[in-house]
Amino acid sequence: MAGVGALVVSTSLPASALESGMVDDATLSAVVQKQSVILQATTAETAVSRDGYTVAKPPPPKPKVPRASPITGSYTSNSNGAVQWPFPSSPIASFYGPRGGGFHNGIDFFPGGGTPIGSIAAGVVTHVGTGAGGWGNYVTVEHNIQGQVVRSLYAHMREGSIGVATGQQVSVGQFLGTVGATGRAYGEHLHLEIKVNGANVDPYAWLQANAG
Repeated sequence: MAGVGALVVSTSLPASALESGMVDDATLSAVVQKQSVILQATTAETAVSRDGYTVAKPPPPKPKVPRASPITGSYTSNSNGAVQWPFPSSPIASFYGPRGGGFHNGIDFFPGGGTPIGSIAAGVVTHVGTGAGGWGNYVTVEHNIQGQVVRSLYAHMREGSIGVATGQQVSVGQFLGTVGATGRAYGEHLHLEIKVNGANVDPYAWLQANAG
């Protein structure tokens, strides 16, 4: 350590001081102070350089947006009518019309999973589907209403809940199955479609006109 100290002093002192062989206390003190100032300056520069960096916090995650939010569709169901809504009352979402780059041919009721589904009118069950395709478990019923052939379709029923068979006669309001989420469904709901003389119509408008 003594050798290192001598080396530091020898490299820091002027040559004339070494030649004279005399290093007084004032000269030594000046050298030490100079080295201290250089060390402090270097430390400060390092701190400034380090403090120049900032850490950016990642943006907060975007909240998940549900694909559809049920909204209340007002309607009045006449329990004594020849044509009735599939439920006495229910929130409705995803009405008939364009949706997601395609076209939604029905309306979606959200009365709660497991709610019984009633036939909109008397008729004959023409098809019972079990799990195949986007409709999942579904039932279609054909009706004769005011001289027109009306076909209603009830989709996404719960597994094992269908209570009718193909060719069976049903009455208005008769139990068909329960609300579920089979097939391509974003939550338990009933997808209802209505065709009049083979053409899709807006089920909400048609039921408003015929089931009031």
